[in-house]
Amino acid sequence: MRHQQFLTSFASLLRLPRSRASIAKTLTVTAASLLILLGVTGCVVSKANSNTAPLAIVSFTAAPATLTTGQTTLLSWSVTGVKTLTLSDGSSNLSIPAITPVSANSVSITPTATTTYTLTAVDNHGASVTATVLVTVVPLPVITAFTATPPLISDGQSSTLAWTVTGAATLSLDNGIGAVTANSQVVQPGGTTTYTLTATNAAGASTTATATVTVVLAPIIVSFAANPAEIGPGQSSTLSWYVVGATSVSIDNGIGVVTGSSISVSPTATTTYTLTATNAVNGFSVSSAASTTVKYSNVPAPVIAAFNASVPSIGPGGVVTLTPVFTPADGSATATIDQGIGPVTSGVPVNSNPLNASTTFTLTVTNSTGSTSAQTRVLAGNVAVFAGQPTSAGYQDGQGTDARFFQPAGIVPDKIGNIYLVDQGNQVIRSITPGGLTSTLAGTADTSGSLDGVGLSAEFNNPYGITIDSAGNLYITDAGNATIREILANTGGQVVTLAGTPLVQGFQDGPAATATFGTPQGIAVDKKGNLYIADSLNCNIRKLDTLGNVSTLAGPTAPGLCGSQDGTGSAARFRNPVGLAIDSVGNLYVADQGNSTIRIISPQGLVTTLAGTAGVRGSQDGSPATFHNPLGIAIDSVGNLYVTDSLNYTLRKVTPQGIVSTIVGKSGNPDPTVTGGPLPSRIGTPTQIAVDPTSGNLFFTMAIQAIATAPY
Repeated sequence: MRHQQFLTSFASLLRLPRSRASIAKTLTVTAASLLILLGVTGCVVSKANSNTAPLAIVSFTAAPATLTTGQTTLLSWSVTGVKTLTLSDGSSNLSIPAITPVSANSVSITPTATTTYTLTAVDNHGASVTATVLVTVVPLPVITAFTATPPLISDGQSSTLAWTVTGAATLSLDNGIGAVTANSQVVQPGGTTTYTLTATNAAGASTTATATVTVVLAPIIVSFAANPAEIGPGQSSTLSWYVVGATSVSIDNGIGVVTGSSISVSPTATTTYTLTATNAVNGFSVSSAASTTVKYSNVPAPVIAAFNASVPSIGPGGVVTLTPVFTPADGSATATIDQGIGPVTSGVPVNSNPLNASTTFTLTVTNSTGSTSAQTRVLAGNVAVFAGQPTSAGYQDGQGTDARFFQPAGIVPDKIGNIYLVDQGNQVIRSITPGGLTSTLAGTADTSGSLDGVGLSAEFNNPYGITIDSAGNLYITDAGNATIREILANTGGQVVTLAGTPLVQGFQDGPAATATFGTPQGIAVDKKGNLYIADSLNCNIRKLDTLGNVSTLAGPTAPGLCGSQDGTGSAARFRNPVGLAIDSVGNLYVADQGNSTIRIISPQGLVTTLAGTAGVRGSQDGSPATFHNPLGIAIDSVGNLYVTDSLNYTLRKVTPQGIVSTIVGKSGNPDPTVTGGPLPSRIGTPTQIAVDPTSGNLFFTMAIQAIATAPY
């Protein structure tokens, strides 16, 4: 505009009719003014060309704007028309990288306290603008205390979790509690529990602390009973108990702290005994109690001295004679035998009704003080060949006696009545259905080897023993390979080697892969899946646990130390043990072939002799009894043992009390063809035996190449 006004005025001057002097003067002044004006306007143009955008701080932010001590935030900005930038925290200017020329648009900082940051922008003419941003620094939460009171409680009791926390925006507890707002929380855990307290500040940073509430469980008194529950003058009763989870057990009436599982008492009046089981942990204790009463009477309680059957086994329709012996026998007590027999008199034999099945007879004697009872079982039925043809060795699958075997050995049933057996001479594992159909489960017939594989592609080398666990897995002692093999359930017969090195005999405990065996023969499995092996050559009993470690449970820990000695662990001695069986509480039973005895190994490794006389061979029943080369052993649900007494050609029964009877076969009088028929019948050389509860039969293998059955 100023340019235009000046030019208009200048043109007007030129048009005026003036004197030359006047015009010249005017031009001189105007030209000077024009030069001045052009100089001024030239500066303005120059300035406009150098700053095309106005000075401005478009944005200035912090991300995050709230943080925890020690964390970093990013200050970011957007500016226009700026020559220089400065950043201040209120007490000093901060360095901005690459500030000349102006190109940086952010900087990372780590404030130690809440700070207001000021950004100052200056243009070429010294004009400035500012912007601020607040960065809030929140300290990390501090948990000064986190405790449980009381720290030990009994089941069902409560504990209070309490805490002292500073600098937290939120608090939470785990184990399903979640967010908490107070400074305490009552909890009632079902078992020992560790609680974690999480304190979180406004910036989202957390601190944790833990406190444990230990729940001391009350002991469980499974049983506490007196036997007999009624006594007379001079008699005793045994208080027995089974307690789980107690650190101490005591009984009142002056008995005090007790150990073990039983104690004998002789009260002179009816007495109620209270057992107190205590579980104490760090000075805190929880107790459970149970009571039992021993009734006292001046009249002696009845005592059964004997209750015997004339024979332990008989053919279908046979009759046995039962003889009860008891006191008092003066008529002050009444005695009866069940199974339709009725009242009996001490010492007077009575006949049973005809028996068409194995029968347990119970004698009950009662007087004014109480009653007592005893049992005896008589087997009734026939012996019959189940599979194979006696004296006809071979290899043939098929039905019943059409099948052929060669040196059948270990045998075991499954839960539904299928029978699995080791066909040692044929190097295979066979299965037999309840209907008697034989097939080959695993192994290559007539081929010895150690190859793992599925079904018929696997190889064995003189396998001997077999057992089965609750899942249906089979375990085999592969005696010729000195290894332990497994056939996995539901795999079509997949065979794997569990322990030992094929063809490497020795005696080495340790990891399964490096352990060695002498001649593993009998095998048994407990409820937990641990395996027990009769290592015949090393004269000991080995254990293969579920973690794959081999150890010596009982017997010598060095080869060549065979003998006959009861004792614990390595102090015990065996002589070529073969058969094994295990009961529901973990007691292991051993057919100690070389000693002709039956041994028991407790879960703690204590070895005792149940039946037989070491080094004495014979066929005597009763107690003491004698055996001749016992090989196999099996156990029924009530603890009776069944033994293949191989060189007596008989099956023997051993009660839990060690009383022996011959139930199948006739000592010294074998029948190589096993014509069968009524018990006790005659059989060939028995090797291994199994109890099948689904059929009620004993299944036993014989060296005459067949498998036979008899009731039990």
